[in-house]
Amino acid sequence: MWYPNESDFQVRREQYKDLLREAENERLIRTAGLHSSGGRKLNLSLSNWLGAKLVSWGMNLQQARPAVTPACCDVCC
Repeated sequence: MWYPNESDFQVRREQYKDLLREAENERLIRTAGLHSSGGRKLNLSLSNWLGAKLVSWGMNLQQARPAVTPACCDVCC
């Protein structure tokens, strides 16, 4: 016959705490999802603007880059 000992209770207590943490995380995710639906359009607009700026800056950097031969050798390039 099996009798629970202290370590069995500790394991069960930790499992219970894990379940509580998961439930709290799910609750926070649901709450955030309900309140962020109006801001989703703003976030998308901001992401699109930032993406376009990064592409523009990258293209400007490539065009402004001086043609420099690497210092390692003159043969490779």
